[in-house]
Amino acid sequence: MNIKGNIKYIVAGSIVFLIIYLFAAPLPLKSELYFEPVWTQDISEAKSWPEGLDAPLDLEPFILGEKFGYFTPSGEILFSRQMEGNASVSRAAWAHSDMKSKTTSIASPDGTPAATIALQGNVFLMDDRRYLFLPGGGGVSQLDETGKPLWTQDHIAPLTAFNSSRSGTIMGYGDGKLVCVNQTGEILFSFYPGGSSHQIILSAAVSEDGKKVVCLSGIKEQRILVIDIRANQTKIIQHRYLKGDLRRNSFASFESAGEWAFVETSDGLGIIDCKKNEIHLIPLAGKIVSAGFNPGESLFLILSRDEEYFTLAMVERPDHLLASTRFKADNAFLIQNGGDAYLGADSNISKIAIRGLK
Repeated sequence: MNIKGNIKYIVAGSIVFLIIYLFAAPLPLKSELYFEPVWTQDISEAKSWPEGLDAPLDLEPFILGEKFGYFTPSGEILFSRQMEGNASVSRAAWAHSDMKSKTTSIASPDGTPAATIALQGNVFLMDDRRYLFLPGGGGVSQLDETGKPLWTQDHIAPLTAFNSSRSGTIMGYGDGKLVCVNQTGEILFSFYPGGSSHQIILSAAVSEDGKKVVCLSGIKEQRILVIDIRANQTKIIQHRYLKGDLRRNSFASFESAGEWAFVETSDGLGIIDCKKNEIHLIPLAGKIVSAGFNPGESLFLILSRDEEYFTLAMVERPDHLLASTRFKADNAFLIQNGGDAYLGADSNISKIAIRGLK
């Protein structure tokens, strides 16, 4: 669809309602696209999992400031509690971990024990996958359901970029090395992309089908890379040099269908059309927190942070910035799930329905 026109705002009172009603105002667009507030829930009070309830298939995990837990699309907060050390949460499990602890417990969403990891490190959960970042900074293991390592990758340089999908895991290091492995730990490729004065991998992501990788590589002549993986052969099929240099870990992600990818840069957000192998840049300031996409539609929602302010941006692919609004908060998150978006800000979570999509 072709989204054109100007968006008019209505300013409301509180932080979360400000965001919702800014977008819920009438939108004079040809497509009649508009945002409709559905519900808002407060998570400031701790809540235990309802006794006897099985985890719903549409469960949504969240981390918001020092709180984490689960909610449903209907607006029920099923579980909310305070973090203890480092917390990680996915639809399948949650865990607290401490690099100094010799063991870490993984729990199911309802809190029942799911696995015990008899190794030191920080746990990272993503969908149904479990990882352990090892002491020393250069090692990572993928774990099985019992908490035992399926495979381990270690390197002398520190791990500076990490991402996974159902088909593989991508790791980037401080010396510029980029490594991709499949689910069994078999190395699909391992090389130094180079092309910059100083080698380092600042972000990386692998598509769900395991056929493409994107990354932000190097300092001085920093560039976005699009890498194709076919029959265990690796080829850089597109790249773009950037004007500036980002000198921190950055955001990189694929949308679920693998048609689009996002890479945060100093020049703005890089949006990659993976079918055409084209790289587009949108000048968004601050650190990218999240990027969402509705499959089959042309709308992206982007959440970024610049000091104490967050920016919620609405983008028509590939690079048309439709509208954006800023709000002040200590913490925020964005989840886009099809035609629905979930926005967390400080102690509130809200659902916003995207209406008018064809």
